[in-house]
Parts: sequence; C-alpha cells; structure tokens
Amino acid sequence: MTLHLYFARKFALWLAVCFLAIYALVALVDLVDQTRRFADRGATAAGIFELVLLNTPKTLHQILPL
Repeated sequence: MTLHLYFARKFALWLAVCFLAIYALVALVDLVDQTRRFADRGATAAGIFELVLLNTPKTLHQILPL
C-alpha cells in the first residue's frame, strides 16, 4: 500500500509540473500576442495581464484533451 501511494504521489507531482509548464508557455505566448495587439491602443500592463489570465484556460481547454 505504501509503495502505491509513493508512486501515486510522484505521478501527481509530475502531472502538476507538466500542466503548470504548459500553462506558463501558453500564457507567455498569449502575453506576447495580447501586448502586440493592444500596445498601440493604450492598454495598461495590468489590463493586458488580466486578459492573458482570462484567456489562458480557454486556450488550454482547446489544446488539451480534457
């Protein structure tokens, strides 16, 4: 039983690490895209960052088969 919990914990940890890495990569690409799109319109950095945080889960849902 202890060995099963050890492997489950390791699997969950690496699954979370991989998911966070994909999330960060998608957020970075979206940040560059949103900055390019809204820089000339006078948007603030906080507004662009808020758009990125709101748009990233939608993009992840389209990319990952969840």
